Amino acid sequence: MNDPPRPVSVGTLKPVDPATRPRDYGTHGHDCLIVPTDKPLTVIAVDPGHDILVDAIRQHVPGHNIPIVANGMSRERTKARRRQQLQTKLAEMGRSHFSLTNRHWHAMCGHKRMRQLDLNLRAKMELQPVIDRLSSAPSRVQTQEAYKVHIIARLDTIGAMRMRARAKAPRRWNFDCYRKEQLAVKKLSEDLLTGCSGKTVIVWGNGGFGPTSRGHASAPNKRLRRMLSKYVPILLTSEHRSSQISACCHAPMFSCPSHRRTTVKICRTCDTMLSRDRSAACVILDIFEYQRMHQTSELPDYAKRK
Repeated sequence: MNDPPRPVSVGTLKPVDPATRPRDYGTHGHDCLIVPTDKPLTVIAVDPGHDILVDAIRQHVPGHNIPIVANGMSRERTKARRRQQLQTKLAEMGRSHFSLTNRHWHAMCGHKRMRQLDLNLRAKMELQPVIDRLSSAPSRVQTQEAYKVHIIARLDTIGAMRMRARAKAPRRWNFDCYRKEQLAVKKLSEDLLTGCSGKTVIVWGNGGFGPTSRGHASAPNKRLRRMLSKYVPILLTSEHRSSQISACCHAPMFSCPSHRRTTVKICRTCDTMLSRDRSAACVILDIFEYQRMHQTSELPDYAKRK
């Protein structure tokens, strides 16, 4: 029998000590429930993904003035105009939006530059024929003769692979990427907390998917969540059917009739065009607020499967 979720006060939500191993407080609604208090609480709902690594919706405290950056161009482009309209609509609800692409994250951490330097090192050391030889004789074989071929390929290329392992440049590149990643996480925490006042908590969607996807670079969602927990408290929360219902009417959505705009959905009730990831972040925030206000682990009616 599962234990009931434990009540958690807002005052006990603190970032994890950097000297200890980062950990999450648990899944909201299953392991814990935030007790509603009179103190204002700023909630940041994050919908993790592959292409868009972080898509966050910030629920600001009542009375907070959300600045809207006006576009100074004489001829506004369609994307800039829609972006400003989205900021205005969210500001009316006391919310603001923040996003970070996976490509930009890898550029901030120096992974793209390290891959290029590694390719140059392979060309300089003439390692491509060695890599082709090893790939043609894999270790996962079923016969003894094929495994002997793999052992012979290993012995023939052991000198070149030893020279590659002793190279000092890749170790220096990895350390540079590690330092840049730590700075990027600190910068990301500052960007997420921009405009937030009072006690702040990040609710992170607990979607179950792998770190990689076809056509996209690796998305370190779990690692990023653990590193961010050193700067701001993070709670896991349900994102059940968050990508299938709209943020405006909590109604089902259907895809936009265009193969180029796969992440754009249309609400069946009001025919509003919505970004799938931004709408999912809003729904995650609504689910969290519903469970927090009603002190229940049950999902709202619009998030239940019918």
